[in-house]
Amino acid sequence: ILLEEPEINDLDLEMIAVPAVVVAGEKDMVKASVSKHIANTIADAKLDMRKGAIDGGSIWAMLHSHLI
Repeated sequence: ILLEEPEINDLDLEMIAVPAVVVAGEKDMVKASVSKHIANTIADAKLDMRKGAIDGGSIWAMLHSHLI
């Protein structure tokens, strides 16, 4: 994931037509610039950059567990 991921092309991101929130940790292994690019490429997406968090994915899992 550090060197090659996320392997997502802009055309695929542009096809997303539902509300989206890109959740990332401020200290995530995926660079903040990549998370920002993903959020900017998805129409009307929001970026939730978690201050001090290591991994946005684990934050999403925690939030999701409270929603179901």
